Amino acid sequence: MYEEFYNQLTDPEEQENLQNAVTRFFVPGTGGPVIFHKPALNLEIKAALQHLKSIPLEYVNEAESIVTVVMKEFDISATHQTRIRNSIRAWLAWGREEKYLPNPLYIAPWGGDIIPSFSTTPNAKESALDYYNRYCEYLRLNDSENDITSLQSIIIKYLVPAYGGSSPSGKRATSAEIEAGINYLQEISIEELKDALKLIEAQFELLGVTKRKCYIPRSRIRNWLNWHQSQGDFGFLPQQTLPEFNTFYTNGIRQKQPKPGKKLHDNRCPIHKLCAKRFPDDYLNPHLEQEIKDYKAWRLANDIRPGSIATEEEQILQVLGWLHRYEGIPLEQLSFECLISKSQLIFRLNDYPDDWDDWNVWGKFLFEKEKGTQSARDQAKSDMDRIKRYLSFLNGHPNSQKKRVSLLIAMGKFIYRDLIGSDDCPRERDIPIIQRLLNLQVELGKKAKSVANTVSYHETSVSWEEAIKAMEKQRRRAEQVILYFKRNSRKGYSEKQRPETAIAKELQKFLSLAFCLLVPSRSRTFYDLRIGETFKEGILSENKFFGVADLKEKGVWEKVKNQVAFYIHHEAEDYKTGKAIAPVLLNNGGWWVELPNIEFKNNLCLYDYVRRWLEWGRGVKGAVEHNFFFRRTNSTKPLDDGAWGSRIKTMFNSSTEVKVSPASIRKMFASQFPEHIESAALLLQHSEQMHNTNYDMP
Repeated sequence: MYEEFYNQLTDPEEQENLQNAVTRFFVPGTGGPVIFHKPALNLEIKAALQHLKSIPLEYVNEAESIVTVVMKEFDISATHQTRIRNSIRAWLAWGREEKYLPNPLYIAPWGGDIIPSFSTTPNAKESALDYYNRYCEYLRLNDSENDITSLQSIIIKYLVPAYGGSSPSGKRATSAEIEAGINYLQEISIEELKDALKLIEAQFELLGVTKRKCYIPRSRIRNWLNWHQSQGDFGFLPQQTLPEFNTFYTNGIRQKQPKPGKKLHDNRCPIHKLCAKRFPDDYLNPHLEQEIKDYKAWRLANDIRPGSIATEEEQILQVLGWLHRYEGIPLEQLSFECLISKSQLIFRLNDYPDDWDDWNVWGKFLFEKEKGTQSARDQAKSDMDRIKRYLSFLNGHPNSQKKRVSLLIAMGKFIYRDLIGSDDCPRERDIPIIQRLLNLQVELGKKAKSVANTVSYHETSVSWEEAIKAMEKQRRRAEQVILYFKRNSRKGYSEKQRPETAIAKELQKFLSLAFCLLVPSRSRTFYDLRIGETFKEGILSENKFFGVADLKEKGVWEKVKNQVAFYIHHEAEDYKTGKAIAPVLLNNGGWWVELPNIEFKNNLCLYDYVRRWLEWGRGVKGAVEHNFFFRRTNSTKPLDDGAWGSRIKTMFNSSTEVKVSPASIRKMFASQFPEHIESAALLLQHSEQMHNTNYDMP
């Protein structure tokens, strides 16, 4: 390919530029020899061209990116870089025209083949207001609510007037003007919205906005449009064979907007969590910071799993934040004892004079002991009043309140840890506040049996067949490399390759849903899935595991590589019940589950997608500096429980209009296979009794 293009060039300068671009920059970038002399020696050029014969055409398609890295490393001037890139671009354009190279639009970013898939025309009734609401929901789910306020202001001030709407009468829009401006988006069609950037530029010029002040409004509008572009909302082509794909992303279903309220949410904790983003001046005083560290170490020493301790820490910060915001306790005075007081319960005879023949001494001792006991009970009553105010503030289901009481019991045991088990207080119930908390826990448990769940299981579940269809839809989205756009000016369609980041997001979402359905374990199993630790590749034989490295070291890799599988492995510290793991599992290396390598319609198997994610998709957003299998949607940070639950519910809602949570998937699975109770209970990591009472839904 190089020789033919080089020979058809008539300008010697163009030939020299091409030769330099290929031999000095492209060849070294693909592992070939580096040219040291200037001008290059014939032997150096010959060696570079000899190496060129070994380079696959797939590398040539990426030549521009490769030479860019090399030029940066060699510190080439900007003018020289432009000349080199132009030579490479001309070479690639000629190669595509002559059919040496495929069109880059038809190359999957992970290097494999793609399956053309299309999305259909968006609902004609949708308007810019629908797109605005959808984007706001996305920002809320990603804790970017401040961006919503900024975008709203820009829309009212610049975008709406650019489309013929009214402008705010003053520097700051009134509530009526804000409402009218947002509602005006209903008058702007989706096709018209594509010209938003051009129109606000004209509005900037009309209002005399300086270049510096144009940057943020332009950036906010561009981010809004680019997000919808990445979701495929602006791309469409009729697809008759797959009618379930009504639209690319939402299946024609408008996202339900959550109702605002004061209720404290476990996952988001918007204003009540201590040190929350909305209160940057919050801090932990040194005593409280040390107290939390001591509590975590104490819980860990009592065989509580690290994941549970992290959840407890977040909830402790929530209740401390409530004490500060609603009970008026200053930050510098916050401590565990602001919620559960430590009263004196032990009175020693040695603390009094040795003259026991004096009845006044005995009387004083008995008086102080009774006085201290009554004071401890009164203080426990006062603490319970405060705790009940907190539970009333939560205003949740009795089961939810019961879990918070369990946390408070743990805090009480920590505060009185030096007394519990002693001769004076051999039982936990000997501590007045703990006795009251235990009684409250029992009361809430009884109350929960007669109170319907806040959200019924049937409102948050779908049939197993619908769940499988949702997974298949998400898989096809992960394969959707090309988007098609209806041309406005003439007949036909134009095509556009989706950004790699958008495809990688769809791939991760597909694997998230597939793992949930194929191995319906707890949420922590997946958001805490760690490559090489709880997620392993190899062969499990006779209760002994051989990893890929072991097989290669033994020299049997080529012989057994087709038998290699992916496994989820939990040892005692990873298992739900910790060291209480069943002896049969503990004695056999822990809890092992083989990830089934199911085959899909396009002759690809689940393992193909797993390897595509590990080798390509996982690092698209940037270098991943941890070994967690999954990461956040818009960053490389690990997931947490809230982010995992939100991801699963959003995917189900887009396909079925039902926000199915990970917990509901477990119940759906248990109900799907009632004849395999023992196996299903083991897979779900609980007893058969709990399987029947809590998971097997009618």
